[in-house]
Amino acid sequence: MVMTALQPDHEAAAGILPLAAALTTPAIFRVIGGLHPRLRAVAGYHCGLADRHGVPMAARRGKMLRPALVLLAARTVGSAPERAVAGAAAVQLVHEFSLLHDDIMDSDPERRGRLAAWRVFGTSTALLAGNALLASAVTVLDGLPAAQSELTVAMSRLCWGQAEDLHTGPEPSVTHWEHLAAAKSGALLAASCRIGGILADADRSAIAELGRAGAHLGLAFQAIDDWLGIWGDPAATGKPVGTDIAARRLCLPVVFGLADPGPAAELLTELLLVESVPTLSDFAAVVAALDLSHAGESTLAYARRHAASALDCLSTLPMPSAVLAEWAELIRFLTARTA
Repeated sequence: MVMTALQPDHEAAAGILPLAAALTTPAIFRVIGGLHPRLRAVAGYHCGLADRHGVPMAARRGKMLRPALVLLAARTVGSAPERAVAGAAAVQLVHEFSLLHDDIMDSDPERRGRLAAWRVFGTSTALLAGNALLASAVTVLDGLPAAQSELTVAMSRLCWGQAEDLHTGPEPSVTHWEHLAAAKSGALLAASCRIGGILADADRSAIAELGRAGAHLGLAFQAIDDWLGIWGDPAATGKPVGTDIAARRLCLPVVFGLADPGPAAELLTELLLVESVPTLSDFAAVVAALDLSHAGESTLAYARRHAASALDCLSTLPMPSAVLAEWAELIRFLTARTA
């Protein structure tokens, strides 16, 4: 059986993500405009703000989830979202850096439905552009030491997680997967929530609770990402399916499939834990085995559990009911997304 993700409530999320884009994009433009011309071309293209010739175009940016978390966190503790724009820009710059370098490390040819930046501009220039985005993210928070420190810790954890992921094959352990996901995705999402609270001058307990919510969202987000990497529609995700399996990267559906007793786990072990290059027919067999073990359903259920835990954390904080509803809408969008 082929799994189908729930359709996201686009109208529910419509007031949150576009607000993040509207407040954050001008700051991203300013940062990119200050880069060396060659790096500016790469960064503008990669961030979806320009074509390969540097001509501005209708934005093809990502979901702007991390900036939205910063702004919502600020609203949660009673601040206007405009106070947290620097933090929103900083976390998005780190995210764009990570995607740019990810594509190079994984040799992924596409990003957001078009050629990846390294394929257009070359690996060396793309690497430099990623470095420039990372440095700019820290610079954006100059004069805001607590937020800057939070960001740099998250950056270190993100790089740690990526280094582990590069050299870690599939293991039938949810605990090990969570260890990686907490660094790869959870660190920046948790930091986004904490930075929003910091820039709004929230107290320590509120900042800590926001961070816990963000950590749960990181696990939910990575679980959905892993699901999309196998059952997603490339036309929607902008990336081909099966790359995690081909590279033998640890992904949650495979973890669940390997842990399920029966013939599916035996087939998965044979296909994924031996030293051979998976073929297209191997990928089809892997998907069939995962379907047989209901690994897709288990992955979606895992994501929803952690999304619910995030909302439970947020519900402990005093906030207007309209803000809590915004959180619920954004979380629902995150766990039901198809791209």
